[in-house]
Amino acid sequence: ASTDAEGFLAIAKSLTASIAAIHGNDIIHRDVKPSNVLLSDARGVVLCDLGAAADVETGRGMDGEAIFDPIYGAPEQFEIVQTGGGMLGGLFGRKNSEKSSFELRATGETPTFLFDAFSLGMTLLRLGVPSLRSETAISQARKDIDACGGDIVRWRNEICVAGVNDWSLVDGTGAWDTIARLTHPL
Repeated sequence: ASTDAEGFLAIAKSLTASIAAIHGNDIIHRDVKPSNVLLSDARGVVLCDLGAAADVETGRGMDGEAIFDPIYGAPEQFEIVQTGGGMLGGLFGRKNSEKSSFELRATGETPTFLFDAFSLGMTLLRLGVPSLRSETAISQARKDIDACGGDIVRWRNEICVAGVNDWSLVDGTGAWDTIARLTHPL
């Protein structure tokens, strides 16, 4: 039986290798997220759903059309427009009386390979921090990260309430530094 750390690292390495193989064929996946990662006894970790992929060589999908899950999509692919009041909120932020609400608008930026790097970082964050595994929790975390200018290190250090999140898996495996580099704002 493997430990949580061994399982996490095996998935992280396999997912990274899958993305590298896709990029090696001049393809940008554009939809890397947990629901597009399958675990198979026979095949291991399988990255699926290439329906949003962009082909760098032919230009298909490179027009900047926003096809992404906003939780995992790279910040340069959209701009966030605040539509409601409040500071940072929810389980991971400072409590306030009014929730912030945001609207996403596509920037039209041409996707790059960094798009998938960011998505991989967010996927590993969700996998590696148990309190972020629910859709609601990772969605709120992403809103709070965006409110920090996309700086995930600042989000962790300044916004996350001490004792709420268990960082032991990402810290103990050294994955936190990788996640921070993958999601670093350009």
